[in-house]
Amino acid sequence: MAEAPQAPYQVVLAFEVFDDFERMRSTHKAAIARIRSLALRPDRGHPLTGSLRGCRSPEISHDKAGAHRAVYFVDQQRRQIVVLAVGTHEYAYAQAAARAERYR
Repeated sequence: MAEAPQAPYQVVLAFEVFDDFERMRSTHKAAIARIRSLALRPDRGHPLTGSLRGCRSPEISHDKAGAHRAVYFVDQQRRQIVVLAVGTHEYAYAQAAARAERYR
């Protein structure tokens, strides 16, 4: 008998991510769509190390400033994807590191 497909994960945004989207302006809609897709594929992006060990980071959009990334971790017990930050590489990683302790 085939295994039943699992329900998608719930995507949860850290409160500050709404401000991150404001900074993105023209690409925030594409970023939101990519983040939503994590509900079905929480393994997207590469695993991070150091203070962001346990988090992952996929590329989510591009604009004149360059590539934008999301930084998130997966809470398997709650079946949630918790997005800590979105933005350019440096910004997203720095903000995620600053926010991680509050949301883990």
